[in-house]
Amino acid sequence: MSKNGKLTAKQEAFAIEYSICHNGTKAAIKAGYSARSARQIAEENLTKPDIQEKIAEQEKEAEKTHRMERRLIELSLTNLLKQSLPVRYYIKVIELLCKIWGIFDTPANKQQQLTQRLMEKQMAMLDQMQDMMRYIQGLDTHLEKIEYLEETQDASTGNQHNPNGENNDQE
Repeated sequence: MSKNGKLTAKQEAFAIEYSICHNGTKAAIKAGYSARSARQIAEENLTKPDIQEKIAEQEKEAEKTHRMERRLIELSLTNLLKQSLPVRYYIKVIELLCKIWGIFDTPANKQQQLTQRLMEKQMAMLDQMQDMMRYIQGLDTHLEKIEYLEETQDASTGNQHNPNGENNDQE
C-alpha cells in the first residue's frame, strides 16, 4: 500500500480479480504476484481494510451490472410477447422469464432436479454393472473353453486331468 492510503496497482488488481474468482491464490497470481508467495500474499491482502473495501465495492458494482443485464433481458423478452409469434416461441419466452424471476426455483423443483440427477447416476451405475456382468460372462465362457481344450488334450494323450493337479497315469 502506498503511504497516502491508496492501493498499489497490484493490490487493486488483486481486489478486482478476487471479486471475480473468490480464490485468493489465483487472484494474487493474476494480479502479478509470484506464484510461490501468492497464497501468503493473498492471506495478507484479505486482512487489509482498504483491499476489503475495494473487493466489496467491486462485488457491489458486479451485482448492479448483473441486475441491469437481467432487467435488459426481461424487457427484451417482454417485448417479444407483444409481437405476433408462433405459440412455441411464447412458451419459450415465458419459460425464460420464469427462470429469470426465480419462479422455477421452488423447493419441489429443486427436489425434482435432485431426484433426476440421482436417477441418472443410478442408471449409469446399472450400466456399469451390466458391463461388468458381460465381462464376467465372457471370462466364464473363456474359462469353459480352456477347460474343454485341456480335457480334449488330456484325452488325446491318454491322461486324465485331475482338478487337484495330480497325474492319474496308471503304471
